[in-house]
Amino acid sequence: MPMQEKTSTASSRSGAPTLAAVLVAAILAIGGSIICGPAVRASLERQRTAEIDREDREVCAQLGATEASSHSACVEALTKVRRSHEERLSRDPIL
Repeated sequence: MPMQEKTSTASSRSGAPTLAAVLVAAILAIGGSIICGPAVRASLERQRTAEIDREDREVCAQLGATEASSHSACVEALTKVRRSHEERLSRDPIL
């Protein structure tokens, strides 16, 4: 009888992650985010800037603002709209 209890206890332990494994995984995840975090943020910022530039070109072209002076005024207006939208969202959160 004692032999059966040891076998069932051993098999139930092998299926679950140990506390040490969970701690090691957490430490690796935190360490990775500390090391890679700045590079990831910089990459996301570059991507966001490129997306906004593309949107500006597309919207301004649709509005007929293709010459340098009218394009600059269009981009400035879009920037103001985005800024107002972000301020409104931060001031009046939906959730």
